[in-house]
Amino acid sequence: MTKRGAASSRILRESRSGGGTGGEAARIPAYIVMPHNVPRAKQDSVLRYGAKIEFCEPNMKAREAAAARIMGETGAQLVHPFR
Repeated sequence: MTKRGAASSRILRESRSGGGTGGEAARIPAYIVMPHNVPRAKQDSVLRYGAKIEFCEPNMKAREAAAARIMGETGAQLVHPFR
């Protein structure tokens, strides 16, 4: 779903693991949707990469709704966490 090589695009990740944001090397804004009950260490790791965290309830429906809202507001492209 992402446009490779488009430096101006934004990245949205739905996160279950809180790993790297995918946009840090290219300085692309990254929005990470993660459940509010994710351990603080994972939150801190995502923030160190410079991503913006959007918290949601810990279920797929809430993650998808948050991702859709962010994409609508920012024009971000979804990058699935298992891609």
